[in-house]
Amino acid sequence: MDNIRSWINGTDDSQAFLLLGQAGVGKSAIAHRVAQEAKQARRLGAFFCFSADTGPENFFRTIARRLADLEPAYASVLMANTDSSLKTTPSLTRQVEELLTRPFQTLAILGAIIIVVDALDECTINRDELIHCLHENIHLFPKNIRFFITSRPSEATNLARCPWVQTHYLKVDSTSASSDLYTFVKVQLTDPIEKQVLLGFDDSKLNDIVTSSQGLFQYAAVVCITVTTGQNYQYCKFFSRFEGICRNLQESEGIRGNQRESAGIRGNQRESEGISGNQKELAGIGRNQQEQTGMKRNA
Repeated sequence: MDNIRSWINGTDDSQAFLLLGQAGVGKSAIAHRVAQEAKQARRLGAFFCFSADTGPENFFRTIARRLADLEPAYASVLMANTDSSLKTTPSLTRQVEELLTRPFQTLAILGAIIIVVDALDECTINRDELIHCLHENIHLFPKNIRFFITSRPSEATNLARCPWVQTHYLKVDSTSASSDLYTFVKVQLTDPIEKQVLLGFDDSKLNDIVTSSQGLFQYAAVVCITVTTGQNYQYCKFFSRFEGICRNLQESEGIRGNQRESAGIRGNQRESEGISGNQKELAGIGRNQQEQTGMKRNA
């Protein structure tokens, strides 16, 4: 991040920072961090994330729309263009010229503006056309408008050769990655309501997931999603709550048992008192009979 911040705030001629790395090493996490910091500083021009079903047809339109939100003067220039066909034209060249480079000629945008492009490698439709269009027009962009781009290496060889691109390779530090992965896995497997790690996932199990991930966040994310959205999660939640119910029942039963035991002692005491009373009553009857017998003898 320090290198990226230096590039954003520096005077380097390169207008693009290309971050290359294999799938799952954390490129998207860094892209989101860059976008977050730029947004907090009101310097985020646009954030565009490609996916397997996303092409570049709205790429320049999205940048224009977001820049208009950020720069009122730029928005006024766009509004003066009444050609509605720009909303639907598939021509990338026309989009970049009429929505971006031409308005830029009449504006002075101050401060660094960061356009974050995540997962360029996922763009499987007309990716080379997009790179060619950027290459042909980047010299017409203000120097303070900069692109932060992430991709896997094999899908960005053409872009990496461009002279206006500064290329960096993201390598995984096994020590720091393991620590970050452990924190990530523990948070993902913590029940948001009960604030406890799911039943059955102690430190040993969490470390097993970290070890098997081999530094790849994507692997760890898939494991966590599988656990928390599948039957295992429902079972864990049920079993955890079931244990809690059992504990409560046991505690309640223990209290009731103590109460019954106390009641039993009191019952035994009362029974003993009853027996003693009966014995006393029998003894009284015996004395009465003896007195009657004595009276008869006297008579």
